[in-house]
Amino acid sequence: MPGAGHEARVTVHASAEQVAARLPWLSGAAEPIDAERCEYRTSDDDLRWLALRIAMFGADVEVDGPPELHAQLDALARRLQQVVRDARAR
Repeated sequence: MPGAGHEARVTVHASAEQVAARLPWLSGAAEPIDAERCEYRTSDDDLRWLALRIAMFGADVEVDGPPELHAQLDALARRLQQVVRDARAR
């Protein structure tokens, strides 16, 4: 894993095989929960990279902390929403 400063545990609503096939470059491990969900664990020194990795899943996710990661995901979502609003306003 790239860094160990911040750890994240994410439930992804996709199989471990689907996650691995979609995102082979991901660092971390996807372990099956059942046929349609997996748990992805990863860490990084930079919360922005963690947020971006989570955003790239292309599936519904549940993020189990840390609270700072939730805040970073919220900030990323707001920035992306602003990009869309600006593009539509042109």
